[in-house]
Amino acid sequence: MNVNSSGYIKGFELNAETINEFNEKWNITFSENISVDCLTIHEHSNQLIVGCSDTNIRLFDLKTNLNLSKLSSHYDYIHDLKVSKSIEPIFYSGSEDGTVRCWDARIGSKPFNVLIPSENKAIERPEFGEWIGTIDVNDDQWLVCGGGPSLSVWHLKINDCAHIIKTPGVIYCSKFVSEDLDIIAAGDQNTIVYWERNHPFMSESIHVKSSIDTIYSMSHHNYKNFNYNLFSFCGDNHQIEICKNATHIDWKLSV
Repeated sequence: MNVNSSGYIKGFELNAETINEFNEKWNITFSENISVDCLTIHEHSNQLIVGCSDTNIRLFDLKTNLNLSKLSSHYDYIHDLKVSKSIEPIFYSGSEDGTVRCWDARIGSKPFNVLIPSENKAIERPEFGEWIGTIDVNDDQWLVCGGGPSLSVWHLKINDCAHIIKTPGVIYCSKFVSEDLDIIAAGDQNTIVYWERNHPFMSESIHVKSSIDTIYSMSHHNYKNFNYNLFSFCGDNHQIEICKNATHIDWKLSV
């Protein structure tokens, strides 16, 4: 995908035969003067979900490029969007306004649930603020979120915080990495945090030291045939760090 601050988003498809050719698959242009803060695709409904600079979320049909709806509920920047793995068009948004909002594209313009982590005294960290910078979901039952408030795991069916994961600083990215609900997260303070749900001391987490002062992005792939996870991290310097099973940094790539 190509996202432009001038108000358009383009999707490209790689030519599988030549590998070096890209064909434009869709092109969406905004009528308003706005930019894109984050986006994701719900593959089952073939909808593009876009968090925009005017604090609205816009849904587009990727077959027709039409704007299906504009969801107005957040009142500050939208930092992250995650979609359900189910066939239903359910998705989640995290914002600078300190909320995580749960949406169903079929039932109108208002979220069906709102979480405010900073209202929990055990989660709030006034020194870092209320903003939510990262979210991830697992089977529409569990959600992890963090940012200024502590990293926390929520049971969506009962709307309750199940676990709080202590981190040394703010969090910019987080992800469920297994069906056991293990979580990896990173942010500032040169630290990667790995939390194992089935560890005998669930309140504790593994801290991996990084040479990247602030990590803004990470990816994960599970190699089942070889029984290990591979993680990569990048942020505010020229290196990409790679580690297996989140115990220490195995490789560093300079770019």
